[in-house]
Amino acid sequence: MRPFDYSDQASWQALSGQAQSPITLAGTPDGQCAVTLTAPYQTTALLDVGTTVRQPGSGGLILDGRAFSFVQAHWHAPVEHRGAGDFAVELHLVHRSELGQPLVVALLLPLGAADPVLAAVQGAFRRGQATAATLDLTPLWPTDGTAFRYAGSLTTPPLTEGVEWCVIAQRQRTVSPAQVAWFIDRFGATARDPQPLNGRPVRCQAFRGPEAGGWA
Repeated sequence: MRPFDYSDQASWQALSGQAQSPITLAGTPDGQCAVTLTAPYQTTALLDVGTTVRQPGSGGLILDGRAFSFVQAHWHAPVEHRGAGDFAVELHLVHRSELGQPLVVALLLPLGAADPVLAAVQGAFRRGQATAATLDLTPLWPTDGTAFRYAGSLTTPPLTEGVEWCVIAQRQRTVSPAQVAWFIDRFGATARDPQPLNGRPVRCQAFRGPEAGGWA
């Protein structure tokens, strides 16, 4: 059973509403956003939470000299952040710092060849169940792209604000039309509508991702 209804988003109640996510992305890259991984992104289970596949696990990164631990991943189709180009699926990699600051790295994936990591996720998923599955999400990290960074919120109820966002538009990893259809068939469309920017700054930077096989 879906815990909330994407076709009735007007009924979702935000605690504040002035710094909500997602947003429509825009900008020309100015400066660089570099990410260093400190541990591989390994997930241990697949959870059917009614609106998506959630994958708890472990991993870590350094961004702007700050360390974050990976908590869980989940998928949205279609994409929630629009405006950066034609993308089909959005993967949210949810992190927390030692001080509890939430960081969501969102990877935007365009249509193309089927992604083998996503194929493994879909192959192991069982509707209505929590399934043990050790999967490596590390290969999903692109080595280049464009990063959009801003302060926002969770994109599902309770829509809590204070979330740091790094949305990466990239072309190295793709998903097939059949993989997108798999999500829509099981969960429906799971994208929150774009929210007003309300004067928030959005940094657009050239993204430099982790090199394969190297750890900080």
